[in-house]
Amino acid sequence: MLYLSTEGITAIQEAMQKYKAQFDRLFAAERKLYQDLGYADPEMEATYLRSVLQGISLEYLLSGKKYPLQTMKETIIKRYLP
Repeated sequence: MLYLSTEGITAIQEAMQKYKAQFDRLFAAERKLYQDLGYADPEMEATYLRSVLQGISLEYLLSGKKYPLQTMKETIIKRYLP
């Protein structure tokens, strides 16, 4: 896994630095979305969802067909689309 090794972490950090302007725009749009939706802490909500999605991705890659991907999708949708 790319981000589970020192080389992977370095590669990701370099890519984030190289594309910093694009990431900054993306993260600003996320914060604005959560602000417009009325979240008390838009920054934390954006960080939370990115972390959840990264965790789901990792778990899915590690466990494959055993992972409850559809259930996780439904859980996220319920959280954000009441």
